[in-house]
Amino acid sequence: MTTEVHERDIVATDEMIRNLKAGTFKKIAIGAGACGGLLLVGASLLVWTWKHGNDPEVLKEALRHMPPLTVNVKLDPDSRTVKLEQPAMVQLEQRSILSGIPGTGGNGGSNDPAIQTSVTVFKDVKYGEGSVMTGWNFANGAAKTPESQWCYYHVSVGAGSDISQTIGRNGAMRPAPSGVTDQAERFAKCQWFNGHLG
Repeated sequence: MTTEVHERDIVATDEMIRNLKAGTFKKIAIGAGACGGLLLVGASLLVWTWKHGNDPEVLKEALRHMPPLTVNVKLDPDSRTVKLEQPAMVQLEQRSILSGIPGTGGNGGSNDPAIQTSVTVFKDVKYGEGSVMTGWNFANGAAKTPESQWCYYHVSVGAGSDISQTIGRNGAMRPAPSGVTDQAERFAKCQWFNGHLG
């Protein structure tokens, strides 16, 4: 009986060892499979992020759909300089002078080539007893720059009487009229076109 018991113990022990090895293999296989799956998911997410997160065209498209940024600046009337720190950039919209007014060639009117309405913009600066008037003559309401400019001194001298004296044309000073000694000071008050209507 001892050999028979002994053989049964050996068989039972062998079976227990096989069961333990099989259970251990199952645990290792399941753990390795789970880790491999997580690594695959992580690698897929990295590839997807790399492809979609760094594409400059995607970023440009997103910036195109952003609402415009509005900046209000109040300038000192005696100063004509605005400085921005680098790498700041300003881009000005090119709009029609009279956009939205029918018949002027602006955005709101017809663009009939037969209708050509010239536009003159006047700028007035007080000087002495009168004022220095600058005029910008545009070919039509859609023009971006004037065709010609002029500047003159205007003063009222009595009931219904005015005097106008030419100061300059197209940014160049004209000779002073007889008796005028401050032509250079008057010329300095002319408001020549500098790229915008402000």
